Amino acid sequence: MTKWLIIITLLITVGIFGFLFTQTVQTPVDGADRQLPASNELAVVHSYKDGVHRYAGRLRLSHSCYAVSAETQTDPSNPKNQRIVIAVVDNMAKEGFCTQLATRYPFQVLLDAPEDVSTTLEVNGNEVPMKIYETGWQNPSSGGYLSPINKTGL
Repeated sequence: MTKWLIIITLLITVGIFGFLFTQTVQTPVDGADRQLPASNELAVVHSYKDGVHRYAGRLRLSHSCYAVSAETQTDPSNPKNQRIVIAVVDNMAKEGFCTQLATRYPFQVLLDAPEDVSTTLEVNGNEVPMKIYETGWQNPSSGGYLSPINKTGL
């Protein structure tokens, strides 16, 4: 009887870890018109309403002990140019336990600007190309966003 209990526990454990692994690796496409971002591009969802822009996305990083923060900065010479600045800090030395699986870290910024504002994205001081997906306005207080890839929340 103990042998069967161990085998069933092992199968359930392998199934759970297999599912988690495929969720971090797979990126399903929900239609032929959707283009996945290039490997060096970051997918960002954008919505606009009443002078407020909302940019949301997820960074995929190598383990689970990063701290990610995002803010916007205005170009002093041209207020129509805005930068989304993301700071990524590796906390592996501070944390007691980190999983070595790639982890997605969400970010979101709200920006008061005219509708025709141009934005760039920086991660730790390096400009990163972004693929912007336009969506209808989503309530920023909801905490999540609809992914342009799989239409699920964070």
